[in-house]
Amino acid sequence: MKDKITDKATAKLFYYLILCDGTITDEEEEKYVSICKELEIKDTYAEECREECKKKLSMIIDEDDYDDIITENVQDVIRDDIDKNSFSIWSHMIPIKLFLWDLLCVAYSDGDYSAPEKKIVKKVIRAFEIETSLYQEMVSVQDTVNAIKAESDVLKDSGLPYREVQKLDSELQNRIKIIEQSVMLMIKE
Repeated sequence: MKDKITDKATAKLFYYLILCDGTITDEEEEKYVSICKELEIKDTYAEECREECKKKLSMIIDEDDYDDIITENVQDVIRDDIDKNSFSIWSHMIPIKLFLWDLLCVAYSDGDYSAPEKKIVKKVIRAFEIETSLYQEMVSVQDTVNAIKAESDVLKDSGLPYREVQKLDSELQNRIKIIEQSVMLMIKE
């Protein structure tokens, strides 16, 4: 398994993941910005990568081209990163396990881990030789977190007294926090 990825490749792959299903939601944009900040990717890099990704989409001739253009550009980003990765002293490097987790966070940010998103994530897994068991465990955790968030949403709309909802929701948010802390421990292994 490759152990790191450059910050620019990280930002580009995050954004292609957002673009791949043809819809950019506010949640995805917010997640992109927050994860780039969390990973200490310079704001200028994040914005440059966003604009470069959007510019590459201008090469689309028709609807049928969309998936091909995304796939080609994802492959180019991966190939360039693997070629430069071992010699990169100019870029901020992101641990690959953390990158995979954050990639899945971006994919799940709109509540739907779509087929085009899965396709990109699987390309990354193969290219960086990430263990499939790690991927499967992270997907399982994301599914669990999404289920807890859905339970929280239902609870808030339940009509129960505010105090009771607040207490129960606090417990659900605590579960998410514990799960995320466990993932961070797994990433550090």
